[in-house]
Amino acid sequence: MGFQETSYCGTILNGSRYIAAAATSNQAIWLRRILEDIGEKQEEPTTIYCDNKSAIAITKNPVQHSRTKHIDIKYHSLREATTRGEIELKSLGQAAPDVTAFIRAKTAAYPIFEMIERNTVSKTSSKNGRKLSKVDGHIQFKNVMFSYPSRPDVLIFNKLCLDIPAGKIVALVGGSGSGKSTVISLIERFYEPLSGHILLDGTDIRELDLKWLRQQIGLVNQEPALFATTIRDNILYGKNDATTEEITRSQAIRGNQLY
Repeated sequence: MGFQETSYCGTILNGSRYIAAAATSNQAIWLRRILEDIGEKQEEPTTIYCDNKSAIAITKNPVQHSRTKHIDIKYHSLREATTRGEIELKSLGQAAPDVTAFIRAKTAAYPIFEMIERNTVSKTSSKNGRKLSKVDGHIQFKNVMFSYPSRPDVLIFNKLCLDIPAGKIVALVGGSGSGKSTVISLIERFYEPLSGHILLDGTDIRELDLKWLRQQIGLVNQEPALFATTIRDNILYGKNDATTEEITRSQAIRGNQLY
């Protein structure tokens, strides 16, 4: 990895020029590496054209920069022999924090893309699922068996039967890890049961359009997460077509207006 000034540009006798060129070369080197990592393979050495102390351009068209000096970026070693001797690319040390951040980001990207590409419930759901013309809200669990994919040997529900009549307030009480939150996750189809059926007004929720199903449910988590903005904006994130009346009604919590 280094830099080399071409012969027709003449000899630079000022060593500080090489240090400045090294800083520019360093930026171009990492730019090449990033481009190659995303599939843009660079067949030829990168040429940097710099008009003394003015702007720097990375280009393949020397005609546009006929009066400038040019430096070819190579990948040989940390040093390149020149007429001034071996000049070390000292600017590489300055780039270390950026390189570390780039490596960490690249490593973190792998599980993110794995999660994006995985075969989720929403991808396997039929886009032609049913949409009920009327929703009363009667929910039934019939012989539901379930275990989390990360712990398939730990059975959370073993033939669970549960009946929640429409319009009724039902409290699920139990110790930590007993499955209270899992019931909600199954109703919203964040997970699928191993066997059994979950019904909404007598219809298996797996037959329903997933997006439509979730639009019928209002969920408030134990530890709700809010964006660092107004309550109004947070409401609009969940329902971007909400009217002023709907927003005002949503902001009224136990008789206290929140703005």
